[in-house]
Amino acid sequence: MNNRTLTSLALAFASFIGLTACTAAEPERTKSNAPLPPVSIKKYGDVVAALDFDHATAQTPLSRIDRNAPRFSTKIFHAIAVGTDRCLTEQGFQEVSSKTDWSPYPESEDRQYGLWSVEYASKYGVSLAPNRGPRELDTLALGVEFNKAYADCMDSAKDDLKEILTYTDSPDIDSTIKWQSHDRTRASKAGKKALVDWRACMEKAGVVLDPDDSRPSAQYQVRSKEAEIKVSVLEAKCGVDTGAVRTLYDTQARYEAAYLDAQAAQVKAFVKKRDKVLHELDEAIAGR
Repeated sequence: MNNRTLTSLALAFASFIGLTACTAAEPERTKSNAPLPPVSIKKYGDVVAALDFDHATAQTPLSRIDRNAPRFSTKIFHAIAVGTDRCLTEQGFQEVSSKTDWSPYPESEDRQYGLWSVEYASKYGVSLAPNRGPRELDTLALGVEFNKAYADCMDSAKDDLKEILTYTDSPDIDSTIKWQSHDRTRASKAGKKALVDWRACMEKAGVVLDPDDSRPSAQYQVRSKEAEIKVSVLEAKCGVDTGAVRTLYDTQARYEAAYLDAQAAQVKAFVKKRDKVLHELDEAIAGR
């Protein structure tokens, strides 16, 4: 495609910088993510997740430092776009990054436990809702030669930011806490019961589940869009009506809070490094 979007930009180097512009699924694990010592969440009963049920997004204690958060990833996209523009103008092409809204983009759905936005499920089924995630940067009207140059210049801009992009892709305390909190939530008594209740609600409504992940069978998607939407709505409604979604994200939030406290020194060092990278990105965006 000649139409360059920030989504395609994210996908173009997602394997390189570890960013995802699509749905938040189960946290990614790497060999470098050494397990942390177990923590107790008994003292964290007052910690809860801020849930947006319409858009299926969750704010948890880790959200404020997460490198995959829109505030952080948008700066990376912006810095790459500015570097790309510099390369383009040197070749006589016009710059395009100033025509884009670089405020943090609306988050995509968090589906790490399943679908839970009834509104989205009723409209899109398992498909992602439009207008979530990175915004479009349309260069189609600028022609063939511009778009050829754009691709090469984007590669050059990424090379200039290689150290930052490598840091973004490297495992650190934020990614370790994320996946370990997710796993401990699933393994907890409250988490197990929530998942069982969610599954039982769907089966009671006649939804055939995939035995591997206890989600609605993919055969519904093959049957028709109508069938897909119907079971997607049932999945989302069951997650909300049984309280499973609330329990799972609150439990995850408590584990995150406990780990952030238990690993306070490492978290402090991480935040210092992350803030330094944010400053470097601001400098790159300013052309310095």
